[in-house]
Amino acid sequence: MANMRLTNQTLDLRTLGGLYGRCDFQVTVAGTAIVTPGTSRQIFADQFNTNTTSGVPGGVQISDATLASGLIPSGEVVTLFGWQIQVGQLDINNAPVVGTAAVTQNILDNLRMTIFMAGQEYIIGNINNMPSGIGGNALTQNGGRSVAPFRFPPSLPIQLKGNQSFFVRFDVLNAVTLDANDNQIEVQVYCPASRGIPVAQLSGA
Repeated sequence: MANMRLTNQTLDLRTLGGLYGRCDFQVTVAGTAIVTPGTSRQIFADQFNTNTTSGVPGGVQISDATLASGLIPSGEVVTLFGWQIQVGQLDINNAPVVGTAAVTQNILDNLRMTIFMAGQEYIIGNINNMPSGIGGNALTQNGGRSVAPFRFPPSLPIQLKGNQSFFVRFDVLNAVTLDANDNQIEVQVYCPASRGIPVAQLSGA
């Protein structure tokens, strides 16, 4: 891992997208609406079509995440420019529901985030003050209505190279009681990022 600018030695393949992933915490016993402490989920760690650590019903699809196996693909360079998180609730049919403010705040207070990046582990703490996407209300925007998506300084993006590790783990620290009839918590992570490949790897370069 290094802090560096993209150079003319790297062809930027995608600046509109970024890294996106999700994980789901199901209630422990159907009908209880309680997610028990000690439950963990990971984003970006699963292979596609599996839900070993993400808890996504039916397995992680490309629409659920843009990175799999917890590693940057071989030959790619990924440059992270920021970080956003959003949480919500789903019913038993995996349809989104609008949770009450108290329950949403309880979720934010009791989920701890840890980032695994380039072989290092970084415990961030609870996600209460992590910014989410512009346009949400005071709770879905987490830190407050006026909190902008977090951006690294323009001159210091985080750059990861092929085969370096990158995934995120969320841990439930205390029992979370969801709104009645709700079945799971959904956590979404979005990192504004560009993905590229070294020019030298292109045919004829």
